[in-house]
Amino acid sequence: MPSKIHSVAGHQFKATLLISPTYCCHCDGFIFGLGKQGYQCKGCVRFVHKRCHNAVKNQCEFGETNQDLPNEDQQDAGESHTLKVRTYYSPTFCNHCGSLLTGIIQQGLKCKDCGKNVHRKCSKYFSMKCEHNA
Repeated sequence: MPSKIHSVAGHQFKATLLISPTYCCHCDGFIFGLGKQGYQCKGCVRFVHKRCHNAVKNQCEFGETNQDLPNEDQQDAGESHTLKVRTYYSPTFCNHCGSLLTGIIQQGLKCKDCGKNVHRKCSKYFSMKCEHNA
């Protein structure tokens, strides 16, 4: 039986079983428990608690009715993150989706300006505007 899709603020949330520690992008708390305790947006791939999904106010930047992935012209606007491949020696969480960066070497990317960390897969969804450059 397919999971129900919950539409909130342009997000398309689907119940998801999380097997690694993950932060909620709404309340910044850990998502844990038995069964499908987290919801993941199909557009921006962010995770939220089951209890938080209805409270999300920010619009999904990559939902069906919103823009597509940013193009290279938007990335070269001068305000974008300067992401560099990085090997992490302690548990580190993605600043986009909230889940743990896993692997042995080169687990993710880190902005050299603002210090935020992201998975490679999340870098295409990561906010183009670097807070350090703003």
